Amino acid sequence: MSRHWFLAFAIAALAVPTQAATTRTLADEVPAAGIERLQLESGVGDVEIVASDRDTVALEVVLKPRRGGIFSSMTRAEREVDEARLEVTTDRGTLSLSIASSSSERRFEERWSVQVPARLALDLTVGVGDVQVRGAAGGVTLESGVGDVLLGVAGGDVALEVGVGDVAVTAPADGYGRVDCSGGVGEGRVTVRGTTVEGGGFVGHSTTWKGDGPARLKLEVGVGDARVTLE
Repeated sequence: MSRHWFLAFAIAALAVPTQAATTRTLADEVPAAGIERLQLESGVGDVEIVASDRDTVALEVVLKPRRGGIFSSMTRAEREVDEARLEVTTDRGTLSLSIASSSSERRFEERWSVQVPARLALDLTVGVGDVQVRGAAGGVTLESGVGDVLLGVAGGDVALEVGVGDVAVTAPADGYGRVDCSGGVGEGRVTVRGTTVEGGGFVGHSTTWKGDGPARLKLEVGVGDARVTLE
């Protein structure tokens, strides 16, 4: 999915405020033996992923109805929540998580909370919402339309593309051989063991750093600040 699709989705989602409504919680726990990658797709809502020492993937997603437009029905939104399904599929070492809905214009938010083994690679697609990842060691790929991102990794390749939002990444300096950090309209800063790496730019700011580690970290933000801290 392109960044243009995400931005259009974001504008539509943020145009109408969410109203209080009854929520629905879906949950599952999946053995992680044989799983190498986790794919998660979310439309509107926050995503939190925390690494653990358990060899299972434990997940909970809270669905909350919201109006889809000025003349939309909250009753219809609540019905969509009641009819939504949690889809959990496994194929060739990849565990995929998403919410299935019969509507092409979803009228609900998704709030994901997921615990995963640290070794899993993460592949995340989020339309609108904040994303937080803690302790991942298998690499992270993220495409996000609108929302702030807070990422703490123990290693692995990292590739983040965010349309609008502030992004902060913390990682071990010894694990990375190259870091590229850029903000289209905003700052792109890299700090290595307390020392700020010099970058360049006028409206946007970008910074590149080279180290001796095996992994690569690439961070791009359209509008917002991008900061990488290597410890």
